[in-house]
Amino acid sequence: MNDLRNKAFIRIGIMVAIMLLSIFLAFYIKNIFLKIPFIIIAVGVAALLIRLYISYKRKKLYFDGKVLTITPPKRKIGKYSIIIKNGKVSKKFYSFQKPEMKLGANYVVVYEEKSFNILEFQEAKFQMMNAKAVSKNPKFRM
Repeated sequence: MNDLRNKAFIRIGIMVAIMLLSIFLAFYIKNIFLKIPFIIIAVGVAALLIRLYISYKRKKLYFDGKVLTITPPKRKIGKYSIIIKNGKVSKKFYSFQKPEMKLGANYVVVYEEKSFNILEFQEAKFQMMNAKAVSKNPKFRM
């Protein structure tokens, strides 16, 4: 887990370095036609960093239940949609990668507050299904 965190920080650092370098080159180069690609790169990387920051600051919630459907994206690029039902409540979640879930199995899903993107999932055991056991684990906040 710590190794994955270090790799993520290295990638973010590289993105920040690319953005700063492209901003510097956009101001340093005199030719307007050479400035345009660096400005586009700086704006694109800044948008990615802002989106990453918003995703980091969003509240993480959990939901447990039985997997009803896993729908692949309509095109080659897209999100998988997963519908999970708990009692009478069913929620639709999204994942960029193909989830390795079995239909009909119980799972505990950690997801983002507004986008409903799945951050991680785990097959549910009976100890995890009640709220007291989940509230003890700080990763699964309500």
